[in-house]
Amino acid sequence: MTHLAGDSTITCLHWLTAVAARVTPGRQLPRELSEAMAVPKRKHSNSRTGKRRAHDGKKAPHVCFCEQCSQPVPPHTVCPNCGSYMGRKVMEVES
Repeated sequence: MTHLAGDSTITCLHWLTAVAARVTPGRQLPRELSEAMAVPKRKHSNSRTGKRRAHDGKKAPHVCFCEQCSQPVPPHTVCPNCGSYMGRKVMEVES
């Protein structure tokens, strides 16, 4: 850690450990310690990034076939061709 001459903020390891030692369980952490974030130690390789993204690609939509007219229909949907759902006539279709 460094100390910049003329700068009012002193950031040295001894000062931070002294502040951390003074913190009691019921008190809030000082601002310098509470805003610290987790930062990755190393860059993720292209291989690791690709492995993570392996399942993110687009997939073909699922298709079921109507029991009445054998037309392809999205699952859990009334057939737009004949108006049936799960083997029952649910709605009238205009021809």
